[in-house]
Amino acid sequence: NSPLPLTGSTSALEAVNACVSYQIQRFTEQFQKMHEQAIRRYAEELEVLIDQRTRELAASEQQYKTLVEEINDGYFVVKNGKIILANQAFRAMHGLSPDQTAGRRFLSLAAVKDRSKVRQFLREVRTGRRETRTIDFTRMGPNSRPGLTEMKAKAVDLGEGPAVIGICRDITDRVEMERRVRE
Repeated sequence: NSPLPLTGSTSALEAVNACVSYQIQRFTEQFQKMHEQAIRRYAEELEVLIDQRTRELAASEQQYKTLVEEINDGYFVVKNGKIILANQAFRAMHGLSPDQTAGRRFLSLAAVKDRSKVRQFLREVRTGRRETRTIDFTRMGPNSRPGLTEMKAKAVDLGEGPAVIGICRDITDRVEMERRVRE
């Protein structure tokens, strides 16, 4: 089955060339089909792997969100002085909705008398100059009622430059109880 029939005027060399060319074309087509099938199989395997990793990532993200949201202490992340993440305990402690929290200046949550102390604390934590990473201060709570807060913080890099992560704990009742015991 050669593409050119052998005739008296066709030289043997031309016939061999035509035959070789035909075979090369057939091999090329066959290898192209094999290559395309291999690529399709690999793409399908990648899709399955991506789907699996996406499900694993979603489950991990859900676990993270649950852990952060369900702890009793107020968890926060501050970058450039602004809150970029805060859990529901933090928001409740300060009487804020999620919409009122993200982007808010952290210092606005501290009582005016303690803002310079909190500013200095956050600056020292962020730059690594502070050994003690705990501070007590008066915060502005729901309905602008003050409350006492113990804050522990640490500097981190979340991949977009330095940030401060921390925990706020309402210590109003504890301080009042300690005062009563002293009396």
